[in-house]
This record gives sequence, structure tokens and C-alpha cells, in this order.
Amino acid sequence: HRARPVTGYLLSRGPEGPEGTLGDSVGISGTSALETVPPGRLFFFNGDASKQLFGRTELLLDTWYHIVLTRDGDRVQVYLNSDLELSGEMGRLYPDGPTPVFVGGRNDGFGCFAGKVAEAAIYDRALAPEEVVRHYRAAGRGR
Repeated sequence: HRARPVTGYLLSRGPEGPEGTLGDSVGISGTSALETVPPGRLFFFNGDASKQLFGRTELLLDTWYHIVLTRDGDRVQVYLNSDLELSGEMGRLYPDGPTPVFVGGRNDGFGCFAGKVAEAAIYDRALAPEEVVRHYRAAGRGR
């Protein structure tokens, strides 16, 4: 987590474009956030550099994690292994209508994830907390 400014972006939604393109992105912190949060934490970034949400759990290398991002209006939540890791109000800054989704990188090509993503699923609604738990259990990781 100390080798790059951002360890890597896991998921991004927004128009493909130049650096700074606005979109919803979930990543793992690296060296660029040292003043705000230690490296190796999940974070949510919507393209507005003045506001980010950070998780509290250090992600270990070579470890499997189940991560879920939900957005319901301006309410953003990120779950780690079925537990709410970060939550907050973040405006949606990308345009209405169909929007590309990028797995393993950000929509502007910055900070590609140098790991493995086993599966990805996209829903037309925000999952409820109990649905997040059911998905985690179905993956064979649940309590």
C-alpha cells in the first residue's frame, strides 16, 4: 500500500475520459492520503477532490474480500465482508442516463488495480443490508 499514490481502484462508474472525470469510484488508499488516512483503507471518491469517504479497516495483501457499493440518491455506502465500512452523502456528479462501469480501474484510467477480481455484479437498485449479508454468505464467506 506504500508503493503507489493509490493502491488501486476496484470499481468506477462514470463517463470514460481524461484525468479528473467525475464518477463514483471505490479504491484502496495508498501514499497520497497519508495526512488523512493510513494506506490500505477502502475509500469512495466521486471526482470532487475536496470530499472523500474513508474506511477504517486495513486491507491485507493476498486476502479475499467481499466489497459492495450501494448508492441511493446521494447516500453512498460501502460494505466490507457484509459490514458497513463507510457511509455518507456524496452528490452524483456524472450525467443522467446509461453510464459505463469499470472494474479494476477508474473511469479515466488512473490507478488500475494490480490484483484479482473474482466476480462483479451490477443491480438496478441499491441492495438492502440484509441482501448484502445474503450475498456474502452465498459466496461461502458468511457467518
